[in-house]
Amino acid sequence: MYRPRIIPLLLLHNNGLVITKKFSNPHYIGDPVNILKIFNEKFADEIFIADISCRQLKKEINYSLLSEMASEAFMPVTYSGGIQRISDIERIIACGIEKVCINSEAVNKSFLKEACQIFGSSTIASVVDVGKNWLGKIRPFSHQGKKQIDSSLIDYVKYLEDCGVGEIVIQDIQRDGMRSGYNLPLLKEVLQQVNTPVIVAGGAKDYNDLKSAILEGAAGAAAGSLFAYSGAMNAVLINFPDERFRKNLI
Repeated sequence: MYRPRIIPLLLLHNNGLVITKKFSNPHYIGDPVNILKIFNEKFADEIFIADISCRQLKKEINYSLLSEMASEAFMPVTYSGGIQRISDIERIIACGIEKVCINSEAVNKSFLKEACQIFGSSTIASVVDVGKNWLGKIRPFSHQGKKQIDSSLIDYVKYLEDCGVGEIVIQDIQRDGMRSGYNLPLLKEVLQQVNTPVIVAGGAKDYNDLKSAILEGAAGAAAGSLFAYSGAMNAVLINFPDERFRKNLI
């Protein structure tokens, strides 16, 4: 039986590592390479790197930084951000990245299917940013929560599965950085509709919240703020569950 993964989520903005709240107000917490090295020492299962400045600041993918981070990582690395062409994926993989997670461009069916066919489902994942529209209905969004996708959430995750993605990341926009707990009812609803492994992100409150998501059936639980801050004053202190805790997730 596979062991579910606990995944630090590293947000890049202007080549620095940041934490956001509800996809806004990036707060710098440190150098991404140095923080990745700390997660090496803590034996993190995987690292998820998302460059939010590609979309916000209309910047190109920083392949040099990706290569440096991938070369330092002792664990598999997933990358998301600014992916628009097959050639982008080729260059990302050439940097040493194991998995590429497509977000905004995933609505392009021909592109997504081509990526899955060329690189295989084990290499291509997709992240779904979930929020509420002006009517209060749960909907998938793209472009970092700025653009509503014309589909219900369930129809959209089924579409991603049909295109061949090997993993789906469900991220709750309103819980991002809030430490209010994962949206477990939403996770459960998605898990009931797809066979593709699902990673949950957005809102992890504490280590027990990670466990709750895994027990619900998630293949992995990703978090940013939880692993970056400590104490009531949210002092920057990189942390990660120990091996004993993770073994008990099975």
